[in-house]
Formats: sequence, structure tokens, C-alpha cells
Amino acid sequence: MNDMEKMLIHRCKKGDLTAYEILISNYEKKVFNIVYGLIGNEEDAKDIAQETFIKAYRKIKSFKEESSFSTWIYRITVNTSKDFLKKDKDTLSIHELENEIGSRAIDNPQEQYERFEEGQQIRELLENLKEDYRNVIVLRDIQGFSYEEIAKILDINLGTVKSRISRGRGQLKALLISGKYKI
Repeated sequence: MNDMEKMLIHRCKKGDLTAYEILISNYEKKVFNIVYGLIGNEEDAKDIAQETFIKAYRKIKSFKEESSFSTWIYRITVNTSKDFLKKDKDTLSIHELENEIGSRAIDNPQEQYERFEEGQQIRELLENLKEDYRNVIVLRDIQGFSYEEIAKILDINLGTVKSRISRGRGQLKALLISGKYKI
């Protein structure tokens, strides 16, 4: 955590809303992307990201600077997303992975359609994973977090992260080998 971030956190703890807006501006996109990766619906992701920042503001006084602010805010993000999924299981879908597959502009309608279909297949694959496996796969392979960061965000052991990633990838591989998905 840099000095500017520490100063902003101290001002936030004193109730300075402007300092909080500056502080979270560095995290807005990443928080949204994490939520979107876990939830898969853009409108819900916007709402959950907003709820995450409201919760963080309310809890900022309890933030102990033992861990980084980013780890703290990402943990709130994942927990808020999990709470949403518990409340609304029947609307679960996964991240629009077209951006992860390739976000360049495509002029050819056939290629656009193929990319869309590929994204649909990946979403279906991820939806077939257990939630624990899906969470670590999204955080590691889509969002690019390190194993250590994932352990802190999810508040689980490093070995558990590695195990879940391995098992999740194994399940993905088995689903691909089954022939049901053509990616």
C-alpha cells in the first residue's frame, strides 16, 4: 500500500467521502470485472459492484492495515457476489467471455457469430463447475490473480486454492473431452 492510499484510507476513516471516491476509483473496473465474472449479468454486476463499495465505505473504520486495501475490497466483492448468488440462484450465468477470447473489432459477420458461439460454450462450461471451482478459475484464469491473492480474497489456504484450480481445470477438461462442447 503506497503513502497516498494510506492517507486516503485515514481520511475515509474520518468520514471524508471525497477521499473515498478517489480511493475506490482505482478499483471500480476490477471490482466490476470480478463480479461480472462470477455473476455473468451486466446489470446485476453493476448493482453488486455498487453494493460492494457501499459495504466497504460502511466498514472502512474496521479495515486493519495488516493486509492490502485491494485484498480487503476484493474479499468484500467476492462475498457480496456469493450473497447475491445465494439469494438468486436461478439467474446464475457466467461472464461474457467474448472480451477474454478476443476484443478486437470483427467486420466479418461469420467470425462474429463464431466468437459469440465460442463465448456461449465457455459460459456453459463454467456454469457446469461447482461454485468453489468456478470462483477460483474465474479469479485465476480470467481475472489473472495470483494463487496467493486468491487465497486472501477467498480467505482459504493456498493449498486449497491450488487444489480447487486443479480440480476445476480437470472438470473443464473432462467436459471438453466429452464432446458436448466444441471450443
